[in-house]
This record gives sequence, C-alpha cells and structure tokens, in this order.
Amino acid sequence: IPAGRLSQGYLLSVTRGQLGTRLLVHATTAQGAYFGMLTLCQLLARTPEGLVMPAVFLGDWPGL
Repeated sequence: IPAGRLSQGYLLSVTRGQLGTRLLVHATTAQGAYFGMLTLCQLLARTPEGLVMPAVFLGDWPGL
C-alpha cells in the first residue's frame, strides 16, 4: 500500500487449510478496516450448501 494511502488502505486474505478457512483483514486505521470488511462481505456468495467465499489475497487503497 503506498505510504500516502495508508489511512484507507487494507490487505485482505482468505485461505483454506486443515483447520478450516482463515479470514484476515489488515489495516492501519479503523477506516481501512471498515473498507476491508465491506470487501469481505462482497465476496460472500450464498449457495444451497451455505455461504462460500473464494480464496483470495488482495490489497486496496484509494486511487485519488
């Protein structure tokens, strides 16, 4: 994340392992964590078996 964008930036990781699914949102501010959680919610999909989420690793921050 570029230094000037840290206030709203975040890293998001969804991984699967033997112990289950691990979700991680890393941000340096509450605002960044909020935006990370919004993205996490957008990744959820409802299926007949329940909620699913793809395994991902991404970073995001404001472009302007």
